[in-house]
Amino acid sequence: MELIEKTKDLSLSAAIRAVIEKHRITHTETVHCPKHGDYAANVTAAGRVSECPCCEKDAAEAEAAKKAEQANRRLLEKLGRCGIPKRHQGCRVNTYQADTPKQQALKTAVAEYIREMQTGSLKRNFVMLGNCGTGKTHLACAIGMAAVQQGKTVLFATASEIIRRVQAAHKSNTETEWDVMQEFERLDLLVVDEVGVQYTTESANRIITEIVNARYNAEKPTVFISNLGSDEFQAVMGERAMSRMKEDGCKPFVCDWADYRIGRSHAT
Repeated sequence: MELIEKTKDLSLSAAIRAVIEKHRITHTETVHCPKHGDYAANVTAAGRVSECPCCEKDAAEAEAAKKAEQANRRLLEKLGRCGIPKRHQGCRVNTYQADTPKQQALKTAVAEYIREMQTGSLKRNFVMLGNCGTGKTHLACAIGMAAVQQGKTVLFATASEIIRRVQAAHKSNTETEWDVMQEFERLDLLVVDEVGVQYTTESANRIITEIVNARYNAEKPTVFISNLGSDEFQAVMGERAMSRMKEDGCKPFVCDWADYRIGRSHAT
């Protein structure tokens, strides 16, 4: 048995040496490439002549361009599904202009939120409240775009759109309200805009609250945007939902500075 094993080892070693010898470069010679002209080629013991380095570079660049095009196509497909408005798909944290300490604090908090998301440890919510034109949508979309580029499933929608989507299931023959609620729960990131505008019925309020609770239990982050004040937002969301958000470290940011749109065009 031992002799057989030794014989196998010797055979394997011989095979490895043969492969190494086959690929050993023995000399160089000048070879003509029809496209790039003469080049110094390496020739192996087996007679293999190395390819033209310019052709290899062109092939590598073409492959890289192909992969970049495929990645861009996948990104565009995701953007078509994620709901981030085309106007805001170029929003990034570094393009948000922070002139005051409050604005800088918000910008820093959003950047940290994105970093936490990129590490895979993000489960807390993020809330931006206050005046129109203070950059809430800009920063929310910046978070959404970072998630999309990371390959995460993302949806940007108004609270009213979410409610209509759920309520439409009541008239559907192919899906139930539970099915739709599960869609919202499974998203890696949900961005809910215009919170507070839609609450005209108890049913509407229940839908948003149940989605918040489901995502909390699934440890999935949600970003909320609202023109409401802090007290109004807490009243709309309900004590239970607010308690759960605070438990995970969510602290609403109140954007009480002037409208960027007055004299500026970059913030929303």
